Parts: sequence; C-alpha cells; structure tokens
Amino acid sequence: MPRRRGAPQPRQGAVAQADEAAGDLRLARLGASGGACGVRGQNQGEAGRGVDKVSKVQTTEELLKRLEQGEAINLVDVREDEEWEDGHIAQARHVALSRLQESMDELRPEDGTIWLICRSGARSGRACDYLSAVGYDVVNVEGGMLSWPGEIVTGR
Repeated sequence: MPRRRGAPQPRQGAVAQADEAAGDLRLARLGASGGACGVRGQNQGEAGRGVDKVSKVQTTEELLKRLEQGEAINLVDVREDEEWEDGHIAQARHVALSRLQESMDELRPEDGTIWLICRSGARSGRACDYLSAVGYDVVNVEGGMLSWPGEIVTGR
C-alpha cells in the first residue's frame, strides 16, 4: 500500500570503495560521509592516483517526474534489507550494497543507465563511483530517500 515518505531512522550501512589498482570492490563499514559520485574533478585513490569523476547526479524531483511520465528507469536501491522493507520506490529493484559485488548481474546495464538510490545519497554515491570506474553508465540520486517526494511501498 503506497504511503508518503517520512524521515527514516538514521542507519549505518555498508559502503563501497573502489580499489583502482586491482579493479576490485571492497566493502567496509563506514559512516555516511563521503561518496563523491557526480563531483567532477579529481579524487585521490588509495594509491594516490587521481581518478576523474564522470558520473552523473539527478534530484529526486527529476526522478519522480520521469517515473510519473512513464519513463522506464533502471532504478536500483542499494540500502540494506530492513531499510528497503521500511519503504522504497515501487519501480526500484533491491541490490543491497553489502551484496553488490556478487549481485552485479542484477544491475541490468542492458536496460539503460543505472540510477542508484540509498537513504541520503552517500552509499549510492560510493556504489556509483565504483560502477563508473569499472565502466557502467550510472546516475546517483541526490538526497536519496530522505528527499524522495513521492509515494513509497513497504515490505519486500
């Protein structure tokens, strides 16, 4: 049953860091800071090399507008299971960031640009950074579910 988005409880979640040297995804438990998907310029990798950011950022308002117009958006919610069950966008698929590496086939890049969303935009930003670095066309949804103006559904 759809309902209006309320402010979810703050949670700590798994976040991704790209290891540019090995092209490997490592998951670490970090706070909500960081995640620069969509920031153009240089980001220093662990080995000190600069990596150009080429990812895109869109607002939740733009996402809602496109969904309301019937556009097929390849939307992936990277929050953890209980966050997803508390409320998510009906058109989204769930691929928790903590399982991203083993779930890459669920991203469906053949369905177009992958739009990533989380609670605030930080975890999806980190996923976006990694996926962009390994060749995926991605968009980070700025502000995440905290900014989502549309209806949500609960449960799995």
